[in-house]
Amino acid sequence: MEQRGHRSRAPASALLGFTTSAAGNDNTSYFMYMAVLASMLHGFTVPAGMEVGMRLRGYTNGMFEWLRKAPWGDPGFSALVFSIVVFGFVGGITGVTIGTEQINIIVHNTLRSPGH
Repeated sequence: MEQRGHRSRAPASALLGFTTSAAGNDNTSYFMYMAVLASMLHGFTVPAGMEVGMRLRGYTNGMFEWLRKAPWGDPGFSALVFSIVVFGFVGGITGVTIGTEQINIIVHNTLRSPGH
């Protein structure tokens, strides 16, 4: 018996645009897109900020003079560049592939996951 004035509601995941499979698992790819977008924004703005800072200090000859004349002897700068390469690119690319459900099923419980 249906209650008067009662409307059937769609689940919140359907209202947000997530599709539901027959098993009842929500599609998590939209969350992965949000995480990738934030990582890409961070991965591009930090090196761009370093370039702008070096160009404001007068290193404006050529396309990569700012990078050649960067303070490589400073451990903080070298660690920043190393962390961008390791965590940004190596960790970021493997994180995207592991975050994709189809690939995660294949590489789960392998050495690729702790390597990420």
